[in-house]
Amino acid sequence: MNLHPTMNWEADDIVEAFKKFKQKTQLAFKSFMKGATADEKVSYILLWTGEKGLDLFNSWNMSESDCNNPDILLKKFERHLEPRSNHRIHRYEFQGLKQYPQETIDNFLSRLKNVAEKCKFKDKDERIVDQLI
Repeated sequence: MNLHPTMNWEADDIVEAFKKFKQKTQLAFKSFMKGATADEKVSYILLWTGEKGLDLFNSWNMSESDCNNPDILLKKFERHLEPRSNHRIHRYEFQGLKQYPQETIDNFLSRLKNVAEKCKFKDKDERIVDQLI
């Protein structure tokens, strides 16, 4: 069983793919890699991001202390990927969401929440309620 996370650079929503990668990475560091040092964590992150991640890392001009800090490294990836997400397209998708005939309200609500997360609404909960009605 392969426990380590991998980054999917071909995902349709690369920002969301990286959020999941980051979450899985943090879970790994809190569980089966609990004793890993900061340097080891950085090495694992770079291995798990693959060729593309390593190429990006090598293109960044980071101080040595930043290069050895896993939190700063993950934040750098986030900042690099963020501009690719277009909240207006996600809002259009959100407005078109309808409950499937056999779909439970809980599953529909989960889908709404997942898309609303990408929409950058000022009042996300209110927009979700509006979409439910």
